[in-house]
Amino acid sequence: MSDKKFGRRRFLKYLGVSTAGIAFASAAAVTKEKLKSVPSDAKQEIEKLKPEIERLKQNYDQLDNRTKLILRLLMVTSGLDIFLSV
Repeated sequence: MSDKKFGRRRFLKYLGVSTAGIAFASAAAVTKEKLKSVPSDAKQEIEKLKPEIERLKQNYDQLDNRTKLILRLLMVTSGLDIFLSV
């Protein structure tokens, strides 16, 4: 009877490890396909985004200090504080 328990445990352990491996492999395959679909000339894409970024910076500068503080706190609590350093 204890042999069945060990067999089940071993099977569940193997199933968990193999499922994690399958999930990792599928995520890697999806990422690989996305990287292949990136435009070869990324500088043109960046140039298209620059006016939008400038507009957002100007809008952010027009906010009052209280609203800026609330946005910073929201970013820090959500883990997006990396954007504060940019």
